[in-house]
Amino acid sequence: MKGLSMKIASLLWTVVISSCKAESEDKKRSIAEHSADLISWLHSFPSGYISPKVEFRHLNENDPTSLFGAFAKDDLDINELILRVPHKMLIDSREKYPAQVPMSCGLVRNLIEQFEMGDESKYSTYTRYLKETQPPGMLPSAWSEDGKTLLLKMLGDHDFEYDKWIERYHHNNTVDTYHKFAPSYVIGWIVEDWYQDCDGEEDPLSEYAALLVVQRAWDDVLIPIFDMFSHRN
Repeated sequence: MKGLSMKIASLLWTVVISSCKAESEDKKRSIAEHSADLISWLHSFPSGYISPKVEFRHLNENDPTSLFGAFAKDDLDINELILRVPHKMLIDSREKYPAQVPMSCGLVRNLIEQFEMGDESKYSTYTRYLKETQPPGMLPSAWSEDGKTLLLKMLGDHDFEYDKWIERYHHNNTVDTYHKFAPSYVIGWIVEDWYQDCDGEEDPLSEYAALLVVQRAWDDVLIPIFDMFSHRN
């Protein structure tokens, strides 16, 4: 009888967990909903502005899996104002003289702090957008050892071995690789920039925030909405 009770309790616990998980997934907002939230946040500031000629939508409006970005609904004149993001919406490094580098340590730490604050953060509209629409693993620095090895071999470093690369880093503080094709700096963002230069923590949230800064920041600033205008460098 005791065994049966334990099985029933286990089954009920599984159902509860599954129910909570399903409820959590249901609450996850689409990128279109997040963009609407961000624009509403922008309009809550007197100086916030976005041109009525611009809209955020999927490339194929009937396909929610198609690319999402900014589209002009009408011709834009030269020097016409498209977007004005108030300073109060920006997440910065909080440094008086920030270093102009791809990974600002102060900015990463500020972003981690805002993530940890959750809905209590004054930037929660933006941090929710990031966490729900920008999944981890978008840069090779976050890939598995096998993934990094395969990429480096595809780029021409046929003798690349991850273990030897890490060993060379610990001995020489270098993350150089010897591949033939671009990009030049492929997998070193976490190992060299976050761990070494920023003395960063080795945990998933910190590493996720560090790579988000590399992906989306302008020097030492994250600019909500502006970073949704997809572009090519």
